[in-house]
Amino acid sequence: MDKKLLYSIFDPEILDAHPDEWDIVIHCPNPDAIGFATTLTPAVIKQAIAQNINLLVTHHNVWDFMLEEKSICLELLSQHRISHIWCHTPLDAADFGTSAALLAALDCKLIGTIADGDGRIGELPKPLQLSEVTNILDEKLFESPCRKNDASKLITRVACVTGAGSRISYLAEALAFDVELYITGETSMYLLEYACFRNINALVYSHNYTEILGTLNFAEKVASQLEINKVTRIDEPHF
Repeated sequence: MDKKLLYSIFDPEILDAHPDEWDIVIHCPNPDAIGFATTLTPAVIKQAIAQNINLLVTHHNVWDFMLEEKSICLELLSQHRISHIWCHTPLDAADFGTSAALLAALDCKLIGTIADGDGRIGELPKPLQLSEVTNILDEKLFESPCRKNDASKLITRVACVTGAGSRISYLAEALAFDVELYITGETSMYLLEYACFRNINALVYSHNYTEILGTLNFAEKVASQLEINKVTRIDEPHF
């Protein structure tokens, strides 16, 4: 197992353009049990240890700004010989990645890209009420939206920027595609105010859970490359 594995999964040009946004840390050269989560944390690693998982696949690394939490994570991985594969920007940009996977849960046809390649525009097979879309996503994501704006209009086109999609510029970009719904994993007062002002539906789920479906796709592709039959989801907070 080496970095060539990721080059077989992602567009090499995107990997080369973002060298600090992905990596493989090898402590177990021949893993046989994969766990996946959106975010690498000590709690995620401890669950992996308890379940005899020797390879973790995540969307987020533990970043430098997490201070001592990063050193604790690195020590736990090393001490328990757990390898770690993570991929951030290239996974957001992939057609099987975070925003694309969430729209696939709604059976959307992808028709556009926004948010510097991180977001997607999708078209539903048939118009749905906001409540119908919410019910589908609640079941797929195992959580309910923490914030929403109900514009009382039918939805045929959906914009999705998973994770940190709270920029008003992303919503404005989506409106150029005549969407009726914007979905993201973080918000601010101003995003919801602008959605209300523009009379557009908005659903805000958690950062971790909006990106878990894309992370699952990533983990399954890693498993296929390594000829491992099963991937195990690791529990994490609705942050």
